[in-house]
Amino acid sequence: MDRRQLKQIGVAGACLALAGCVTHAEPTSPAEPRALGRTFASVQAQEPVAERVAPTVHNEEPTGVLTLRHALALALVNNPQLAAFSWEVRAREANVLQAGLFPNPEISVELENFGGSGDASGFDASENTLWLSQLIELGGKRTKRREVAELEREIAGWDYEAARIDTFTDVALAFVEVLAAQERTVLSAELVGASERAFGIVSDQVKAGAVSSVERSRAEVALASSRVERARRARELDAARVRLAATWGSTTA
Repeated sequence: MDRRQLKQIGVAGACLALAGCVTHAEPTSPAEPRALGRTFASVQAQEPVAERVAPTVHNEEPTGVLTLRHALALALVNNPQLAAFSWEVRAREANVLQAGLFPNPEISVELENFGGSGDASGFDASENTLWLSQLIELGGKRTKRREVAELEREIAGWDYEAARIDTFTDVALAFVEVLAAQERTVLSAELVGASERAFGIVSDQVKAGAVSSVERSRAEVALASSRVERARRARELDAARVRLAATWGSTTA
């Protein structure tokens, strides 16, 4: 076999190999979104996995009045744990596509009797053997492999849904905690105002000789206690805001 024949065989083998590599999987319709997926399209597989890009992460902090819906949207987009589950779903979808493909063909070449001396020098007297093999799966192996991959994708999707529900629950609880802390802070501030007014009234009465100075001391203690309570409620509010901001991956409230 001369070099020209080997080259022709190599070109033919390469064409066959490329033809085997571009075998397409059977088209499948995207799974119907469940639960929260009906509202938010983060796990709806409407486009091929190869055409997807990394999800856009919005890192801007909320300003002004923060509603529960806005907090939920921030957590859905930016929560680190949800991002990990989202990529797991995408990986499982890629596995489904891969599982539906035929095995790639294999090509191998064997050269013998080359590199000798005289007429056998170089490759002029060499013997070349070319193998092209293609694994043909029987017994529905490819179909079963694809079914297993689809089940794994379904499990990953349900895990993602469960994580989303957990995250939404955490956001709702943290949001309610912030509202309650805000109300307690307002009440403590009103209590400080009332204590200051009471202290002023008692002080005037002490100056007028209507009551003893003991009453003024009591009013002063009550005022100091209310101010301590106001400071404690303010710290609780800051902590509640930090916990809420943590649900969308922020370190500041």
